[in-house]
Amino acid sequence: MSESDNSPMCWWCGASANSQAHSVKRSRIKQIMNSSKEDSGEFLQICRDRELRVIRGPKSKAVKFERSMCANCNNARSQSFDQSYSDFLNYVLAKTWKFEEEPVIRWDEIYIGKDSDQRHLARYLINNFSCRAVEMGIVIPDDWISFMNFSDDGTGFDLIRF
Repeated sequence: MSESDNSPMCWWCGASANSQAHSVKRSRIKQIMNSSKEDSGEFLQICRDRELRVIRGPKSKAVKFERSMCANCNNARSQSFDQSYSDFLNYVLAKTWKFEEEPVIRWDEIYIGKDSDQRHLARYLINNFSCRAVEMGIVIPDDWISFMNFSDDGTGFDLIRF
């Protein structure tokens, strides 16, 4: 927070936090909502802070973090990370059967011919973790920010899939 006006600051660049990142990708919510039957009476829910919240649409407050990023970081700077996550998710959804036979992720199958790779996916996850951490009052480690800024050297953390 800025000392002068107590407004939140972007955890990534330090500018005024004037944007709310999605905790669940907006495009994924649209995809799920479009695939369900409108007359089924079903609705999406998400558990946040130990409370079930109804997702009424892709812009629902239930799927947004508090303001913790500036619009530039939330949109332009993180766009390639979002695309990398979409590529990963689409691969997993299309190959669900494959994981039953061989629980191995073939990064080259996901990112062949693409401008991103698994490091962009890791940045998507760090972005998501960081927005949640800010809500919890946790200060984002400098090495996370360095990694987000494409410094792959000397990060003091590992991401492990289990």
